[in-house]
Amino acid sequence: MGFLVGLAVNYPLSHRWTFRSPSAMLSRQLPLFIGVALMGLALNEGAVWVAVASAHIAVPIAMAMGLFTAFLWNFTANRWITFAQ
Repeated sequence: MGFLVGLAVNYPLSHRWTFRSPSAMLSRQLPLFIGVALMGLALNEGAVWVAVASAHIAVPIAMAMGLFTAFLWNFTANRWITFAQ
């Protein structure tokens, strides 16, 4: 549920404030945004799993690493794919 709420809040903020996208191509941007976010979620979960299970890193540190990985992916992919001019 939190992921869906995050999408609903993050898309308009990213569209208007972060990337200042002038176009209102919701039918193209929204599916890309959701796909990027799902990939970010998968990267986050995968990074945490690998860090804890394979590298034996403490869970809070692994979660921070997963968060950083997902943030880098989400920002970069949205900048160059979703909101590209």
